[in-house]
Amino acid sequence: MSSKSNRYKFLSSLGAIGLVVYGFFVAQAITLFIFGALAASGLITKSGLESTVTQFIAAFVAYALALLIILGIYSAVRNSVKGIPELLGVVNKPKLNALLYVLAGYFVYFFISFVFMILIHYAVPGFNIDESQEVGFDQLGSQLEFAMAFLALVVLAPLVEEAIFRGFLFTRLRRNLQFWWTALIVSLVFGLVHMQWNVGVDVFALSLVLCYVREKTGSIWAGVGIHTLKNAIAFSILFMQFDIEKFVLQVLY
Repeated sequence: MSSKSNRYKFLSSLGAIGLVVYGFFVAQAITLFIFGALAASGLITKSGLESTVTQFIAAFVAYALALLIILGIYSAVRNSVKGIPELLGVVNKPKLNALLYVLAGYFVYFFISFVFMILIHYAVPGFNIDESQEVGFDQLGSQLEFAMAFLALVVLAPLVEEAIFRGFLFTRLRRNLQFWWTALIVSLVFGLVHMQWNVGVDVFALSLVLCYVREKTGSIWAGVGIHTLKNAIAFSILFMQFDIEKFVLQVLY
């Protein structure tokens, strides 16, 4: 009985991981196919394909499809849609102490990521910790374009990624595994789907903190806040040339 139970837990956990990876990448493939077909048919020009509006719509479509595929297959297998909010971790309204989790969580993540990067830099010759992340939105000019990029990267991405990884995947694995095994697996998967080594290490560190906060609060909301803060700071650096060192010096002196 114990052997059958362990086998079921293993297969259930493996199925959840496979479903998330499948849904995440299939959604991107479908999105690329849709917009590629539109470009091939002449409905969208090459410049239009690279425009901020198109990239914003593509990001929305990809994230929406990922959620629909994952939840659709899960609900079809179970023949039920009950318990989806609990599965995604969108229960329990955010409380005031969530702000403390957001601020503390961000600085803990930053420290862990910094340590990981330094260790890997010296342990793995040729590892480039400064390689820039490809996030799209290369032609921002107007305030509207900045707003669309901000919505996609700072609002939409954290919300959907938390629902998928610290919501669906964390919940499914946590039913079968102890917390730290769950956190490690979720974080590894989250790092790998970013398909870039330095980014993968950084978001692995982020995910460890997000999983801990998810466990402590029972929902994804505080984690969404940490993720949003992280992306907002990255957005400021990438697109607004925000100089953190200069800002800190101005505050201190």
